[in-house]
Amino acid sequence: MLDILEIARDDGKQQGIQQGFKQGMLQDAHEMLLHVLEEKIGVVPSRIVKKVQSINTRETLKGLLRQAVNCDDLSNFEGKLVLATI
Repeated sequence: MLDILEIARDDGKQQGIQQGFKQGMLQDAHEMLLHVLEEKIGVVPSRIVKKVQSINTRETLKGLLRQAVNCDDLSNFEGKLVLATI
């Protein structure tokens, strides 16, 4: 019986580690995107920050990062952000 409890505890621990790792990667993706925007356009409006932080898929953030690198102005990026979060 003890073995089953140990296995269940270890499985739960592993799942917690994996979830924490995924959340950390997602947070890093948010930060990278916001950093690039800040470098490209200056101060990022809070509405954009909130919208970016509401995105919960790394793939979407990666796509927006590519867009941010190539954007010329805030309105250009904001249009891409709207399309990505529909």
